[in-house]
Amino acid sequence: MATKKRSTTTRKAVAKTPENLPPAEPLMPVAEDAPAPSELPDKIEGGQRSGFGSRLGFILAAIGSAVGFGSIARFPMNAANNGGAMFLLMYAFIMVVIGIPMMVAEFSLGRSAQKNTAGAFAVLTGDPKTRWRGAGFLFFILAAFILSYYGILTGWTLRYLLGSLSGAYFSDPDAYLADTVEGPITLLWFAITMVLTGWALTSKISKGIEKVNLFMMPTLYLIIIGLAIYAATLPNVGPGYSYYLSPDLTAFTLPVFTAAIGQAFFSLSLAQGAMMTYSSYIPKTSSLASNAAIISGSTLTFATMCGFMIFPLLASFGYALNPETPAGLGLIFGPLADTFAQMGTPTGQIVGTLFFTATFFAAFTSAVSLAEPAIAYFVEERGLDRRRSAILVCALIYVLGIAASFSFGLLDFESLALTDASIVLGGLLISVYVGWFSPMAVARARMDECDSGLKISSFAYPMMRYVMPVVLGVLLLFQITGTPCFLSNDAPSSGLIEQVVNQFGGSGPKVLGCSPAPPVAAP
Repeated sequence: MATKKRSTTTRKAVAKTPENLPPAEPLMPVAEDAPAPSELPDKIEGGQRSGFGSRLGFILAAIGSAVGFGSIARFPMNAANNGGAMFLLMYAFIMVVIGIPMMVAEFSLGRSAQKNTAGAFAVLTGDPKTRWRGAGFLFFILAAFILSYYGILTGWTLRYLLGSLSGAYFSDPDAYLADTVEGPITLLWFAITMVLTGWALTSKISKGIEKVNLFMMPTLYLIIIGLAIYAATLPNVGPGYSYYLSPDLTAFTLPVFTAAIGQAFFSLSLAQGAMMTYSSYIPKTSSLASNAAIISGSTLTFATMCGFMIFPLLASFGYALNPETPAGLGLIFGPLADTFAQMGTPTGQIVGTLFFTATFFAAFTSAVSLAEPAIAYFVEERGLDRRRSAILVCALIYVLGIAASFSFGLLDFESLALTDASIVLGGLLISVYVGWFSPMAVARARMDECDSGLKISSFAYPMMRYVMPVVLGVLLLFQITGTPCFLSNDAPSSGLIEQVVNQFGGSGPKVLGCSPAPPVAAP
């Protein structure tokens, strides 16, 4: 009888355990004399990993990853092309209803595994040869790919920062832009960016990534708020505020929703490996939902403030704001830089220098986060020390970005259509794994594990299981094939297949994409 009781007790204990797999190594020793996170080694030794020195350090680093070029340049571009206020509303909705649960899900995987993205799924499944390792490889490869063009854009911002300070582009903004976007000059500033990125990443987490963000993030917010206030004092800003804040319900189409999803995932650094890697450095006492809410709210606030700065500036200097005059990645380097030139000296120099300083800080903190997943892989899976891993990763990414340095068309394709589709695929994989390959008790326990704070697994888990696989699966299909006319309000839509073929000089096939009939000529 005693044996049966022990057996029953054992079965009950197993049933109550969050998972029936070997637990991940703890982030920090549980002993009272355990070293602080900042004292942990940069390589895995005896189950210990390096980490952030404080919760604030992690939050600022995650916000730095999220608040990047995507918020300060990509968000205004998408808003300008997709109905202004309507895009802002959809973006805000997605950031809260989809972004926070998705971030909690991704955080839960990284923190539970406490490994790089490639090794995380082996820990989570208990199978070193699991096929889900392929998803882990995809995440850090995707982050490196994004950095291969993101580093180029960061180099642009650095060149424009110095150009604003000296007034170098004030006499001929168009010529300065043409020299910046492709060619040897682009390659040079890309190299400078990757050297700076490697330098920031060679130190321990608490001394490199954390300190960079502790300085840059508060400074960045102060500059953007100050410039938004300054923009409000300019004349003729009404059309800019109207376009940005007056919703047009006719602008609600599937392509606009798709653009908002892509923008939200890009600006939150979701499904790119960065957030999964960063979360692997934090203790299990911290509330993932609280952290995600702070990061999402801060990113949404920052992007909104960028709109309050950029749209009034453009309107004040006579630039049209409507979908018929589409904006591209050059929005802040072309029209916006031209406004600084029109201000003259010293006003244009001061405003332009402040703006591009903020843009560089935003882009640089994101660049650092995009390199970290690959660095973690080489440290933990290949046994390299952190310094050599950072140098190797930055060198490989530089080589990967050479082609885009000489072709703005390729860079534009990589940074928009290809990246959006890849991120949606990554989000789909996360939602399927959490919702369908993790037992509900395990997935919810991972999401809610903390000493105190917000817990949202009762909402986040059903989202991952039932909602996100369908939503992201349909969006991925239309991103690949193009959106049909009846879902795009007859707006032209080309899918990834067509665009890939076009990149090689061919004529891409229309799969589902919309090709509106030409207007009938008047009699």
